[in-house]
Amino acid sequence: MRRVLGLVALLAGLHSVAAAQTLPLPRGAVQTHSETEQLGSHALPLASWTDDAGFYAVPVEGRVQRQAWRVDNTQATPLQLMAPLRSALAGAGFDIVLDCDARACGGFDFRFAADVVPAPAMFVNLTRFRYLSARNSDGGAVSVLTSSAED
Repeated sequence: MRRVLGLVALLAGLHSVAAAQTLPLPRGAVQTHSETEQLGSHALPLASWTDDAGFYAVPVEGRVQRQAWRVDNTQATPLQLMAPLRSALAGAGFDIVLDCDARACGGFDFRFAADVVPAPAMFVNLTRFRYLSARNSDGGAVSVLTSSAED
């Protein structure tokens, strides 16, 4: 089994930088992508995709880091990969804004509207992914997507 994990971290304060850089990655995680924009913009999803409203997101500006990891030979589901990351973000003072699985997020439409690291660095299974967005009082924001390459 191959699982993938993507993280888009928008960092505006030292607290945000420290929190995002110390997220608990699964054992054996191998980084497949890393890029940083010193001043960039990211559309942070605040709600799931709907046919009526489409994709509701707010622009967040500042230092943007996009990273992706691959985790091979694990039986962990996208939710099991997400759970420790969600806990770490909450513990670091982030408020969870959106937390959904593939179907609840809006499936295909959500995935292709969201800012995700492109393949081949990050593969997203349209039926097996989990998404989370979070913000803190420093103006920092984090988007996390976990997915399974296997059904």
